[in-house]
Amino acid sequence: MSGARRDGGPLGGMTVLVTRSRDDAGALVAGIEAMGGEALVCPAIRIEPEDAEALAGAVGDLARFDWIAFTSANAVRSLAPLLERARFSGKMAVIGNATAAALRRLGYEEHLASPDSTGASLAPALAGKIAAGERVLAPQSDIADGSLVAALEEAGADVRSVVSYRTCPGTREDAAALLARLDVRIPDATLFASPSAVRGLRAMLTAGEFGKLMRSTMIVSIGPTTSAQIAALGYAVAREARPHTSEGMLGALAALAGGRR
Repeated sequence: MSGARRDGGPLGGMTVLVTRSRDDAGALVAGIEAMGGEALVCPAIRIEPEDAEALAGAVGDLARFDWIAFTSANAVRSLAPLLERARFSGKMAVIGNATAAALRRLGYEEHLASPDSTGASLAPALAGKIAAGERVLAPQSDIADGSLVAALEEAGADVRSVVSYRTCPGTREDAAALLARLDVRIPDATLFASPSAVRGLRAMLTAGEFGKLMRSTMIVSIGPTTSAQIAALGYAVAREARPHTSEGMLGALAALAGGRR
């Protein structure tokens, strides 16, 4: 569960809880350790892709779409079997650097990237690029709020939204490992990169365990929707990332560490 810690650096002596899924935690862990902190990885969510054949049936022929809009790296990974089976020749839009990186690992390049990792930033950027009647495929989580699809349809796009993966709370094993660490020491800071990670961690712990952690740690949020979820549960965000990316979260951590000295 824990990562290495280096001597010195802006995060020297700090422990930081990373609640991202294991596939997405790497950049944050590397950044924390490079700054001298200790990263504790406890995935508050786990991703379950839809069955590839069922998804292929729901999507149909990729060639009929002009755009694919990816709202997360998980969306890219969930569509990977289809993208590897038939080369897509249309355009692709992505949210944030991590999503773009996942797409490039499949041998594709994005044609449009939002400036940060929030869904709110992709909708207007893509809506300004598509022509009326263009067909857009939107592979999304089962808990997607529908705002991207609504914005694209308002702009005149013909949108096909499909559930390509499901977002579930972390495992009991990860919860047990976290509780064992909490008995020894509360992390100095906790990072949340999505509202679902906040809800997932809440589901993994009892109300008392969750409350003790949230009141005793410095909470860093990736952006407004995540901050709103934290506030809705009655807790304060110590710092919100600017920009709303993994890099922004690391910068927020460094600023918090500097304020403690």
